[in-house]
Amino acid sequence: MVTPTRAPKHVVFLPYPSAGHVTPTLAVAEELIRRGHRVTYAVTPAVAATAAGTGAAVIEYDTALMSTVTPPAKWSDDEVGRAFLQYVSEIIGTTAAIERQLADRADAIAYDSTVWAPGRVLGRKWGVPTCQLLPVFASNETYSLMRAQVDHAGHPELAADHPAVLAFGELMRRFLADNGLDPDDADEITTGKGERSLVFLPRSLQPHGDTFGPDHLFVGPCPRPGRAPTWAPPGDGRPVAFVSLGTVVNDQPEFFRVCADALGDLPWHVVLATGDAEVPPLPANFEAHPWVPYDDVLPHADVFVTQAGMGGILAAGRHATPLVVAPFQPEQRINAARLVELGLGRRVDPSGLTAADLRDAVRAAVAGGRAHLGAFRADIAAAGGAPRAADFLESGLDDTAIDLPRRRACPFDPPTGYRDLAAERPRRLSFPGGGEGWLVTRYEHAKAVLSDARFSHRSELLASPLPPPFELPPGDHRPPAAEPGAFNKMDPPDHTHYRRVIGHLFSPRAATDLRPAIEAVASELLDAMAVQGAADLVRDFARPLPARVIFDLLGVPVEIRDPLQDNLDTIMRLQMTLEELIDAVTVVGQLLDDMVANGLSTGALADLAARGDLSAVELRNLAWALLGGGTDTTSNMISLGTFALLVDPARRAGLLSDVDNTVEELLRYLTISQFGASRCALEDVQVGGVLVRAGETVVVSLPAANRDAARFPEPDRLDLARDVRGHLAFGHGVHKCVGQYLARETLRVAYPALFTRFPDLRLAVEPEELRLRDDMDHYGVHEMPVTW
Repeated sequence: MVTPTRAPKHVVFLPYPSAGHVTPTLAVAEELIRRGHRVTYAVTPAVAATAAGTGAAVIEYDTALMSTVTPPAKWSDDEVGRAFLQYVSEIIGTTAAIERQLADRADAIAYDSTVWAPGRVLGRKWGVPTCQLLPVFASNETYSLMRAQVDHAGHPELAADHPAVLAFGELMRRFLADNGLDPDDADEITTGKGERSLVFLPRSLQPHGDTFGPDHLFVGPCPRPGRAPTWAPPGDGRPVAFVSLGTVVNDQPEFFRVCADALGDLPWHVVLATGDAEVPPLPANFEAHPWVPYDDVLPHADVFVTQAGMGGILAAGRHATPLVVAPFQPEQRINAARLVELGLGRRVDPSGLTAADLRDAVRAAVAGGRAHLGAFRADIAAAGGAPRAADFLESGLDDTAIDLPRRRACPFDPPTGYRDLAAERPRRLSFPGGGEGWLVTRYEHAKAVLSDARFSHRSELLASPLPPPFELPPGDHRPPAAEPGAFNKMDPPDHTHYRRVIGHLFSPRAATDLRPAIEAVASELLDAMAVQGAADLVRDFARPLPARVIFDLLGVPVEIRDPLQDNLDTIMRLQMTLEELIDAVTVVGQLLDDMVANGLSTGALADLAARGDLSAVELRNLAWALLGGGTDTTSNMISLGTFALLVDPARRAGLLSDVDNTVEELLRYLTISQFGASRCALEDVQVGGVLVRAGETVVVSLPAANRDAARFPEPDRLDLARDVRGHLAFGHGVHKCVGQYLARETLRVAYPALFTRFPDLRLAVEPEELRLRDDMDHYGVHEMPVTW
């Protein structure tokens, strides 16, 4: 046995109990066993021996599942409803039987998409990762296999208020409650949104394959190596035709009679897999078997006549065998339509099929040769098969806690460690102060956490992913609960209350109204730069512009602005002495306290004080939160965005042609909130296939989420024309940055004003000489010498 590269785990496979769904998983199970893991199959007696042949343990259960899903030619909506409820009741009913027989709990569950209920529910119940297995087309927001099945079957789609749909909702709620799960999660569990999926076909075969992100891994077929063939060609040089309808719809004596009439007088050798059918007497050039493995015959076959099951299609693709497909069921008709669309096969309708029609299709397929199948065959070979599938499953098993990635290879890219995590579920994260939590890097998972009220932003609950700026004695050093007014460290309803108090100051309309003032400040600063002939862009423009705007808006006295900004900068440092931190916090607090106590004559803070319902402490903390977030962040975006535009002068034309989109793309591409947003789970919550326990801190990496290829194609390219809507640079949900519109307006003024005033602006030093703000809470550059 191969020594495993990680601790051995117990993986439970829950396939749909038919050969077409079990067979694709067998080589994957064998590969996991070869790597030292334990595998258990939960299957029906009909396929138990096949599963056991991998070396896996097997538990058996009985179900009528196979008899509940065969569709008639046409269903009414009530018939669809009854069959749907029968099917769901069966897959729900298997859950208790599977759980009862497992000797020990799984470390992970790999479940077929058709038996989603036991897979997803047991995964949540046990708190273990899950992975969906798809030997059929996958579905996402762009393509729906269920929708395609409805279209191809001609069956009605049930309305949301149909009694069967309502009954299903109640059935799921009871099912979850019986298993100790929240009934309100029924929709999330039913849809399986965010589940990792292992798809047993190449991406090129998948409809809209380019719209699937890294949570869907397309590995192609997974044949089992080393099996001795049970069939050999006759060796007389005749072409070989192979006819097989798989294992589900093979009781088709009339179709086999048409095959005999069509191919019996051809100078070919015909191999017929009859399945359960009673076939008529066959011509002399036929040999018949109840079943022949695809991979025994197809390497020698000149044509393959099949029902368009996915297993047969992929087997033919592996050997570049020309295909004639005769689909009998909706799913097979979907597959057949895709083959025809891609030019990979010829289709005949088994209903009313004549011998002449089948003979013509077979001759045309053979005449077309194999050349057009070469790319399909190459795609299958490149997909990776069982080893890549096992890698994918193992990546979901890795529970080793990592440190927060910090090291960058490029000044504009997130730390390099995120690249290795891009396609993964949330990872265990080690906190320097002790304990572990989770790191979220996927866009979809980030939005889910940031919009979920079960995650708290309260500062006293959060563990820090960063080491303290100075040495601390052992123990829990989380900050105390937020003081009144410090809304950025609160949850609703307190957070909501303070956001309403200040919301009008930072609305889109308010930001637009401030544009003339922003332009005036920018012009004044640029005039001063022009006199100098050279400048430090950070000191002379990027830092003072947003600071002046927010100071003026709030009515902060001129004489305290510089010490406020200097000490706020000190607090943002990641390395300092305890004395430096105490001094900076004391100075900021005292300046703001004095400002409030002395009375405010102008500005938004004066207006807030005039309300009469805010205490001095609340006014001080509101000012602190707004100043801390309103100066440093926008300043760094101005300087870092300018840096990115200076290293590629060609981008300046794009900036001036569409300023708004340029700003949004720079926000996504650079995402200066380099350590993301932290949340604490208030209860057990499932995120991306992992169970986050109550009390655990989740760090949402905004830079990584904004580089998720599933949401932003070619995410590492600065594309000023891309559709960048929905980026997370300002966060998401109720805690999304209150000053986002003011920041946007400031950036929309700053970039074009700078490059219009100084069209020849360039760095006065080599790019690698700039000091990056890796040592600060928000990323950027410390200084930027420029000339023109």
